[in-house]
Amino acid sequence: MDLTIYINSFIIIILTAFIGVFIADILFSIGFHKKLLKPLKLILKIPKLPSELSIPMVIGIIDSRAEHAIISSLVRENKLNHKEVIVYTLFSMPFSGLRLIIEYVLPISIAIFGISIGLIYIGLSFFALIISMIMGIILGRIFLKNKEIIIKEEIKNSKINLKKSLIKSIKITKDIGIKYFIVLIIVILLIYFGVFNYLENISKIIAEFFIFNAKALPITITYIVNYQASLLIAGELIREGILFWKDAIIALFIGRLIYSLLFEFLHSFPFYVAIYDLKLAIKLTITIMIYTIISTPILIFILMSE
Repeated sequence: MDLTIYINSFIIIILTAFIGVFIADILFSIGFHKKLLKPLKLILKIPKLPSELSIPMVIGIIDSRAEHAIISSLVRENKLNHKEVIVYTLFSMPFSGLRLIIEYVLPISIAIFGISIGLIYIGLSFFALIISMIMGIILGRIFLKNKEIIIKEEIKNSKINLKKSLIKSIKITKDIGIKYFIVLIIVILLIYFGVFNYLENISKIIAEFFIFNAKALPITITYIVNYQASLLIAGELIREGILFWKDAIIALFIGRLIYSLLFEFLHSFPFYVAIYDLKLAIKLTITIMIYTIISTPILIFILMSE
């Protein structure tokens, strides 16, 4: 077991959390989000989210760890409640997910599938993020109350206080560091005792149930283990004429669904619980699972109807 990966992960989340909270606190104090992010403020009104969330939304395009560290600081200050964090997470997914698509999905998909099929897969992947945004809008319009006026009053006439921002950043980073360290220990123990291997075996059984084309089964199973490898297998099966391209992409989406159902609490939950309280971390993890359950059949329906 290579512990270097976990040590690096711990260091990165500590640094990004500290820098993100420190910079955001300064930007909040001078009302940066009001001056330079007016388009986002208008967009945030749609799901009734406060305008302060324009800053973490922009930062989320660069680093999701820093983004959620900022959101966590707002929760600790009682500026955000759990419902607002859930709505924000869904609504902002096209912003945070866009970077991942550009960095990881786009170059690999084009190289493996070619331009036409690759662009279809990329388009559907981005549309999945739009589905998340729509879910956020629906939930926000139903359950949230607009409190933008309250937040505006709180930051009015504020000045930069570096000492205050530094103390706040250290305190939040310390809390996140302790919780994330505990989570890493638990994950390492789960790996050591073979829990992940057991779940992978279960996933093979589930994949056989979902896949309507048996030749596509290797794609789904591989997705659960390694996403990039599943793309390579899909591309190879298409090139060899073994599998129609639509069946290959459907197999990728089914792998995405199974992975979420089996591994979301082992993937997203450690990240969320290191930043938020346990109750909110569970809510966010379940929210991501529900989003995947809803979006996957829609993506498959769109693909089959073409």
